[in-house]
Amino acid sequence: MINTCVQLIDGKLYTCIVIAYMKYFNKYFNKKLTVGDNDSIDIYKVKTKEELFEFLAKPVSFCKYCNIKNTVFGLEWGVSKKDISEWT
Repeated sequence: MINTCVQLIDGKLYTCIVIAYMKYFNKYFNKKLTVGDNDSIDIYKVKTKEELFEFLAKPVSFCKYCNIKNTVFGLEWGVSKKDISEWT
């Protein structure tokens, strides 16, 4: 999902919606996937557009959790079943 749906939450820019909302996943499924300081960038601390572009151009530490080979795109939208399989 990198750079497909960039999210801005409380002044932090995330390259991926999964990272941005991981706190809800962890809480609901009782998991402890760690979102580190380098998984987002504070837009109020960015000094140049190049710094921001460099952040957006590189994978972040959280990317290690992604299962790229088995990612399915173009899924039909619908009401969540609140099943962990919806996150993989």
